[in-house]
Amino acid sequence: MGIKAARSQWRGIVYHYQPADDDLATLFLVRFFQVSFKEPKISIKFDAMAATQLPPPIPLPNWIRTRIMNELPSDQPMPNRYEYSVYGAFNALLTTIFPAERNFSIAPQLLMRTNYDEDVRDTSASSIDVNVSFMLNEEVLAADMSTDNFGALVESRSAGAAQSAVIPDFSIVKVNANGDVKSDSIVSMLEVKKDDQKLRQSEMKMHRYLQIARAKSRPSGQIFWAFLVLGDTTQVWKLDGSGHNARTRKMRTIITDQLESLLRPIAQSNWA
Repeated sequence: MGIKAARSQWRGIVYHYQPADDDLATLFLVRFFQVSFKEPKISIKFDAMAATQLPPPIPLPNWIRTRIMNELPSDQPMPNRYEYSVYGAFNALLTTIFPAERNFSIAPQLLMRTNYDEDVRDTSASSIDVNVSFMLNEEVLAADMSTDNFGALVESRSAGAAQSAVIPDFSIVKVNANGDVKSDSIVSMLEVKKDDQKLRQSEMKMHRYLQIARAKSRPSGQIFWAFLVLGDTTQVWKLDGSGHNARTRKMRTIITDQLESLLRPIAQSNWA
């Protein structure tokens, strides 16, 4: 995976990153060009015209990276027990890279409900602590329907939609500059776990998030990237396509310290 380990100042390991020809990090290091690889075939096209209008990146304050990398590893002398102990640092990371001045909104614990016409119910709900086994009633009255922030028709909470909802830790949203609350687009999402002790459960959650996100409004023509933080490593997930045709795949595992370099190009692609 292009990662070699040696001695380091934190957790006793330093990761020397050696990108391969098909490595995802190589993709994100290139700016404003069409980039493609052999296996897997990945391509992103940045808008060169929009690139000329981009301001210099806002530097990431040192405390953010230090806080994240010092508190996440479970083998630190006195690690925090809960994910929310680093939520503040991750929120600061995201708001720095995705500024409100460019109509980005960082939504912690955003409630995402299944579209009314989506058949993405999970039959293994008990293993991911979300009950999504109920079946939508096709004869539900209009009064039991509502529209979410992405303009999608969903079943209302009073009709039982709360049972099918998912709540990612952080959702990155592009909002309408005129304040229209029903025309948001979801740009990316981030789930934070302090370690990989419940790896299977965490991966099932991420898969479920992306199943619901695939039917929501997203920037057209772009691959949707999502990130599952597992302590000092992070899984990179991909949602390619739209609606029922979108495919969900786990692509890479990177070092969490590299997360910034993957997020910035996503912000640049949605800057306008």
